[in-house]
Amino acid sequence: MQKQACFLLISVGVARDAFMDRPELLAMIRPVAGGFFYPMDEIVLMEYQIKDAAMAGADAMETSAL
Repeated sequence: MQKQACFLLISVGVARDAFMDRPELLAMIRPVAGGFFYPMDEIVLMEYQIKDAAMAGADAMETSAL
């Protein structure tokens, strides 16, 4: 998970630089492209991604699931 956290840190920094005039940065949390039905292992992955995005400085997270 550390590689992913590092990627999120860089991504949040790049997004903040690109959208300096925007007040909030929202991160879309989605482990795979496609539908919105996730098996339990992907839900656990999403939990880690939410925590990592928050630690990287995202202001809020968006996700969808069925």
